[in-house]
Amino acid sequence: MKLLVHNGKVAYLYQAGKDLVSGELEVSVAQAIVKGGKKTKCEDKPYFPLCVDDKWYFPIEEEPTIKPSKKGRKTPDNKE
Repeated sequence: MKLLVHNGKVAYLYQAGKDLVSGELEVSVAQAIVKGGKKTKCEDKPYFPLCVDDKWYFPIEEEPTIKPSKKGRKTPDNKE
């Protein structure tokens, strides 16, 4: 899981009591928070799916989807 970085910063949400605070952190600070905390996947905040210690929320880069290979494709080894 890789944090989504924009211009050297990482967006975040922080649960402060009943409030949800948003902002940006330096990449190194965000990485330290993620490395030192308990990570879970957050379903209720779609743009911030990485939850750390039930109070920090970070966006992550989407994993590239792997398309299944097409059956019946002709390859040099598969001459028809």
